[in-house]
Amino acid sequence: MPHQNKILKDYRRLYRLYSEGTVFTAFDTETTGLSPESSRIIEIGAVKFDRNGVISTWNQLVNPGVPLPPSVTEITHITPQMLECCGFIECCLGDFLEFTAGTVLIAHNACFDLNFIAEECRRSGFSAPSNKAIDTLQLSRWAYPKLGKYKLPLLAGLLSLNPGNSHRAQDDADTCRQLFLRILEDTKSVQKL
Repeated sequence: MPHQNKILKDYRRLYRLYSEGTVFTAFDTETTGLSPESSRIIEIGAVKFDRNGVISTWNQLVNPGVPLPPSVTEITHITPQMLECCGFIECCLGDFLEFTAGTVLIAHNACFDLNFIAEECRRSGFSAPSNKAIDTLQLSRWAYPKLGKYKLPLLAGLLSLNPGNSHRAQDDADTCRQLFLRILEDTKSVQKL
């Protein structure tokens, strides 16, 4: 089930949204694989913020109900033992949807995370969120067209952002927030205010 979110691509309008006080939620998911239909979420992290700074954060490890591939543990450092006592997605998905309600969602490679959220909503009987969304992968390609590579850890290094622990949802969500703010600052002169 594809996500129903409208991905904002009018990048020149983003600074205006930010300066008007729009509330954003940068978020990230860690998953057991790459396909929303056959894989499950194991962690969601989110950072709600506006022009005045961070409003609040939300993070949850999730028992996927399926074996955790060793390759995922290698990348995320999330172990099966860390997840075995956690609730299943239906126990926390409502809280995540409530946390993000009324905000503009931001994610790096947003369709990946939004499709996972939409599929988990379908499985759990929730309505998928219809928030507007911003993809910082596409946004960074617009802002820095000569870079050629746009993985979040690489951008964090190039732009001197604090990446925390890469491939952990809360830290990646905050890196995404920092990237969004840095792009707004770096492109302010070309945005129509």
